[in-house]
Amino acid sequence: MPEARARDVHELKARAEQGDVSAQLRLGTAYVKGRGVQQNDAEALKWYRLAAGQGETRGQLVVGTIYA
Repeated sequence: MPEARARDVHELKARAEQGDVSAQLRLGTAYVKGRGVQQNDAEALKWYRLAAGQGETRGQLVVGTIYA
């Protein structure tokens, strides 16, 4: 199972790096919860900010909540 999860995260990160907003949100959540990656709030914020910058309202909400 850990190998499958690592592969899923690798694929998700590749999509997120290409600008896939859904993947950016999912990757942000993975980093917040430590699912398939080591928990890292700064890395989560990075991915949420990228999604927010593309107009994704959920990303904007999460970023706003973090800053609040």
